Amino acid sequence: MSTDTKVLLLAVIAVLAVLSIISISMAAVAISRENKLRARMARLMRGDDGKSVEHLLADSLDDIQEIREMQQANRNSLNDLYAQQNKCLQKVGFVQYNAYEENGGNLSFAVTLLDKNNNGFILNIMHATSGSFTFAREVKNGECKGDISEEEQISLERALGGGKEKQQRPQPESGKRKR
Repeated sequence: MSTDTKVLLLAVIAVLAVLSIISISMAAVAISRENKLRARMARLMRGDDGKSVEHLLADSLDDIQEIREMQQANRNSLNDLYAQQNKCLQKVGFVQYNAYEENGGNLSFAVTLLDKNNNGFILNIMHATSGSFTFAREVKNGECKGDISEEEQISLERALGGGKEKQQRPQPESGKRKR
């Protein structure tokens, strides 16, 4: 073998050696990075308190399902309350008056109590020197069967108006009864 061939062969071997060293160092860096990545993944999968991410996700999904069930139960409860509220007495009309002139003072009164659908009753309590008298009348859909006194009518109108007193309506005159 000639000298040129030997030099060429040595140059090729040197280049291959340098390339091998570079390849080995690149492999070492890749292995180091892979080990760091594996350690991070193990820490992530284990979690800070020893739970894995899979367990954390499963627990979170269980919590979300429980919250959804509680939310539906709350909706159902609210719907029940709204339905019951329609039947509760929520409108009030009140009139205080003097039923008998000889009695003196406004000790008598009529009160109307209605639900959302304007169903309820009117109580008329009349005070006299000889005693008190109480009358009850049923109200359906905002109307009362039969004749009612002027005070009962005003009380009913106030309840139907949401308990707001109407300015243009005068107080009933005392002593005038429709009985």
